[in-house]
Amino acid sequence: MSKVKSIRTPLILVNFKTYIEATGKRGVELAKIADKVSRDSGVIIAVAPQFTDLKTVTEAVEIPVFSQHIDPIKPGAFTGHILAEAVKAAGASGTILNHSERRIKISEIEEALSLARVSDLVTLVCTDTPGVSAAVASLNPDMIAIEPPDLIGTGVAVSKARP
Repeated sequence: MSKVKSIRTPLILVNFKTYIEATGKRGVELAKIADKVSRDSGVIIAVAPQFTDLKTVTEAVEIPVFSQHIDPIKPGAFTGHILAEAVKAAGASGTILNHSERRIKISEIEEALSLARVSDLVTLVCTDTPGVSAAVASLNPDMIAIEPPDLIGTGVAVSKARP
């Protein structure tokens, strides 16, 4: 079974962000722990390592691996941008879009979703308000993660505070 087909909800996605504890070899080890927990528990866990660790992590684990972002661009002269095709080539199963630390315009979300679909990447779009959530839902991403700004970084789950 491909990693893309193994993605189902509920899903726990562990975003490694740019923490040094989840960089390089430590990121691979953290991903291996998530892989073992997923196998042992039967819970679908995915990880989102830094871009430089995508290929190494995807080669080390069986769980889905997401990129932390893709840019709404096609191949060309876009120095420093993240190409959907490159993320897929590195072995990623999916991508996060519009994370609270990497917000993009709704038009950019729409284009990135289109490019992700062409590259066979599962999409998880983060939203922060009911209006943005509705707008994003109309674009048909695979998943939406709602992150109300007042709960970010508090340790309080949205499912507990505002189910």
